Amino acid sequence: MRQRHRKTYNRILTLFIIVIGVITACRPGPVSEPVDLPSPAAEIATETPTPQPTETPPPGLVVLVAPQSVSAEEVNLWQSRLASLVETQGLVLDVRDMVTEGDISQEWKVVLFLDNPERYEAIRASAPDVQFVRIVNDPQLNGDGNGSVIYDSSLEQSFMAGYVTMLAAPDFRAGGLLSMGDGVNIDQHQQAFINGAAYFCGRCASVYMPVTLFPVTTQLPGSSAPAAWLEAYNTMNLQYIVYTTYVDAGAGSDELYTGLTTQNTVIVGGRSPGDTALYRWAATVQVTPFAALESIWPALMNGQGGHSIKAPVEVADVSDDFLSQGRMRLVDETLQALMDGAILPLSPDYP
Repeated sequence: MRQRHRKTYNRILTLFIIVIGVITACRPGPVSEPVDLPSPAAEIATETPTPQPTETPPPGLVVLVAPQSVSAEEVNLWQSRLASLVETQGLVLDVRDMVTEGDISQEWKVVLFLDNPERYEAIRASAPDVQFVRIVNDPQLNGDGNGSVIYDSSLEQSFMAGYVTMLAAPDFRAGGLLSMGDGVNIDQHQQAFINGAAYFCGRCASVYMPVTLFPVTTQLPGSSAPAAWLEAYNTMNLQYIVYTTYVDAGAGSDELYTGLTTQNTVIVGGRSPGDTALYRWAATVQVTPFAALESIWPALMNGQGGHSIKAPVEVADVSDDFLSQGRMRLVDETLQALMDGAILPLSPDYP
């Protein structure tokens, strides 16, 4: 019996120990906190770079080259007209009387010569990324590469001046004051003026005395004073009786215009008049090279050169007191044919 109780006791003890062991094994152990280990990259101290200010590039430059032989009035006119083109492109206009190869820098975009400089080819070759434009009166010159030419159409201007002056002249009594200057073939301009008049009326002989073949002209150096031009007109008028007078751009001045109005002559001018001459002003016949430049400006801004273009001639400041709508229709038709090359300002040399 006692032995049986001992076995029962031992079984209970063994079972108790097993239960205690199981409970102990299932108890959760202490939870360890995760430890952040520094990465190798974090151990290396890094500096945030300070942004450096970027240098603003200088604005592009458009250079107007006007030699001293060009009048201050013409330079100012070019300067004011170019300003509108330049400002819309965010460029800067610079005016100089000469340019050499060493003057050109990378911000230069367009160089406009109001003449044909002697070292033009060398200057152009020194800056192949710059566009160069010349205003010339030599039809043999052509644009190529980064060089463009605008023909000044001065002979076409003289032709139209003769045509318009004759249209506005009663009894065909038309005269012209023509200026002589450097680079101006005055004989050609005189012939173009006469041809323009003859295109309207052929053999333009007056009906009333003194009977004369018109137009008549007189010439003086372009540097002559207004008083000298007025004296030349008075001499011409005394001999031929002139009703309408063309005054080319080289001869024209406000002082001369005022003096001519006192002689009661109708005026056709090579440039726009002052206010004092308006009541005797028939029309202005002028070359507009700026209009030609405007037509090629977008191409120049895109680096496209090599243009050869004729500056248009326009008839402006027209007074219908002297040129009716019918006569202006003739002017428009003749001007169109002239600029299209259907009419030549000079008579060809026949063999």
